[in-house]
Amino acid sequence: MSLLGPFARDHRWAQRHLSHYVEGDLPDTRRRRLDRHAAECPDCARGVRAMLALVRGFAALRGRPATLPAGVLERFRAEADRPPHPP
Repeated sequence: MSLLGPFARDHRWAQRHLSHYVEGDLPDTRRRRLDRHAAECPDCARGVRAMLALVRGFAALRGRPATLPAGVLERFRAEADRPPHPP
């Protein structure tokens, strides 16, 4: 028996499956599991929104020169360096 509650287990699971969720690679049952968790978890909901924004942003860049507006990389790095919020 795990010492983690269902929310903490789902949080860890959701974090590992966010990219599959955004790419549409999860089966329906797993997609619904992540939907339910993200509805209750601000961190995972933010992760889904961020990944969707990245996917849309990269799609919009197709055919454009590989340059980024000033400050974009710094913002990505700052976000990546932030410690995760505990569930």
